[in-house]
Amino acid sequence: MELENKIVIVAGGASGIGAAIAQLAAAEGASVVVADRNLVEARRLASTLPNGDAFALDVVEQSSIDALVSFIETRYGAPGGFVDLGDVNNGAKRVSNLHSQRTETPKPMMPTLVPSAT
Repeated sequence: MELENKIVIVAGGASGIGAAIAQLAAAEGASVVVADRNLVEARRLASTLPNGDAFALDVVEQSSIDALVSFIETRYGAPGGFVDLGDVNNGAKRVSNLHSQRTETPKPMMPTLVPSAT
């Protein structure tokens, strides 16, 4: 199992592609944190995973990102990888709404994938 003893965070992981990635990572032995704005669905999915956890996350709010980092470091230590699917699932609407309020396109606050150094 390639992800055994790794922690994988899937932002936007409560449904769709994110849920599939969370399930695959868990099947490969990872502890998976399903991070999503929809905490009810994140908890539902996490409860089906061998080592699943859920976290309420809004990737456009820096305070939410900071809280996730603190949660991960306290509970697990350094993560093995991070997958941000927020833009795949809701990005078009979010960018459209933000664009109407701003004159520039918002920059992502988190990279799409951050592999661990180990």
